Amino acid sequence: MEKNFLLADIVNAETFLIFNNKVNFLTKSKIHFEVINSLKKLITQQSGSIYHVFGHTTGYVISVKVDSQKFICFAFDYTSSLPLYGQLSIVDQLTKIQQISQLIYSNYTDKIISNDKIIFHNMQSPESHVDNTASKFTFFEIETAIIKAIVCSRESELIAALNHLHYTSYFQNEDLSNQPLRHHKNFLIAYISVLNRAIGQWGYPLHLSSEIMNNLIVEIKRTKQINSLLYTTKGLAWYYYKLVRVFRTNQFLPLHTRIKSYIYENIYQNITLDDIAKSVHSSKKNLNPAFKKQYGSTIKKFIRNAKIERAKELLAVSDSKLSDVSK
Repeated sequence: MEKNFLLADIVNAETFLIFNNKVNFLTKSKIHFEVINSLKKLITQQSGSIYHVFGHTTGYVISVKVDSQKFICFAFDYTSSLPLYGQLSIVDQLTKIQQISQLIYSNYTDKIISNDKIIFHNMQSPESHVDNTASKFTFFEIETAIIKAIVCSRESELIAALNHLHYTSYFQNEDLSNQPLRHHKNFLIAYISVLNRAIGQWGYPLHLSSEIMNNLIVEIKRTKQINSLLYTTKGLAWYYYKLVRVFRTNQFLPLHTRIKSYIYENIYQNITLDDIAKSVHSSKKNLNPAFKKQYGSTIKKFIRNAKIERAKELLAVSDSKLSDVSK
């Protein structure tokens, strides 16, 4: 299990084992008890594939069957586990579900990766009381509600909006799963652009929001698979929600914390002290003293180590080549 503990840490997942219909938590868990109870029933009833994914409004759970009565589960909670900075990239976490599932299987069994098809299931969120039979809202109306919840930092409203997303005509379209990867990428790029414009109009710094959007679009274009357009769409909404919420909080944080946040937020870029000073609204001469006093390292050394760690994570679970990551 050691390899799977490492994988869980990289992808920001909570891990638990279901064996003979009993749950054994392998990491500290915040998963809603109703989700766990539903999962126990659903997972043991599934057949036809080693890999199953159970999605709900605030996250999803990957279930991998490693024995006749044993299932290893990775739970992803959008409200807490989505990586803002310094971890596996947001797009990699949301689009590499198949690869993560296969790694869980091979890590535990030491067998060659099984190429079983991954099967997706939609679970009703514990927080939701949506009528599943039909939705009275269009995708545009739900998107508008999502944007309002993000810029106002209202979690309950975001949950309510995302509970309706699955039932809009767009995601109920039977041909959606058969559409080419290019179509899904174009949808996500347009969606990111809308969210980005909204937080920019709200007051999120334009130079930061532009960098975030550009990085996300590059990752979307680079990815070779999108296992679930619905989960990726929900995850991106939570990602932008967290960006705005963290930005609100950061305005009142100490200088060293704002510097560290900026570094992780821009880890893909060539970061300079001038850039940091401009972002955190401080003079350049004050940066290193404040940072070193708290973390015992110069900013330059910290950036170098952070980039190395990021490269290791990318090589472990993404499609990136060593030559690409080293850039």
